[in-house]
Amino acid sequence: MPLTDPAIHKAVLSNCFLVLETVANEVTKDWRKSNKEATRVRQQTVVHELAEKLKELGGTDDVQKKVAVVREAYRDLQRADRFFQNLKLKTAGRMLGVEKRFVELAVELSELRNKKLNHPGSIGAEDIDEWIYKPSDPRLSGDEGHFGKEEQTALAYPKAYATHLEAEDEST
Repeated sequence: MPLTDPAIHKAVLSNCFLVLETVANEVTKDWRKSNKEATRVRQQTVVHELAEKLKELGGTDDVQKKVAVVREAYRDLQRADRFFQNLKLKTAGRMLGVEKRFVELAVELSELRNKKLNHPGSIGAEDIDEWIYKPSDPRLSGDEGHFGKEEQTALAYPKAYATHLEAEDEST
């Protein structure tokens, strides 16, 4: 019997994303260390541009212009974070040999989480149902069972991670 409370659905989607994020964080530890400087440079660029724009506005009394510039910088920093999150999911998927369709779905779930799940009323029942229940997504046609996109995707990463760990144990 399908649950009707959208808050429960959002929690399920958020938790499935947490599984993906946790596996991706574990698998990409070394990769993230080697790419930390690139991320920092990207953030520094946004902050530097913000400082320049605020300096140009000087002592202007138009607070709205300053607020707009700060909001734009905030959006740019969020984009950088999302870009990095998506890159981390893709990298972990590649390192673990996760099927391409599940890597794509992991990125889509990340974007859904960042854009809609954290904001009340921003996601419709159809969007949620497509993730929670058996989807019509052609990438999952032929898959047996009733599982939705979120569950199939959230299971693909830890399954691949377990296989990865087994292979490491066998090689040592």
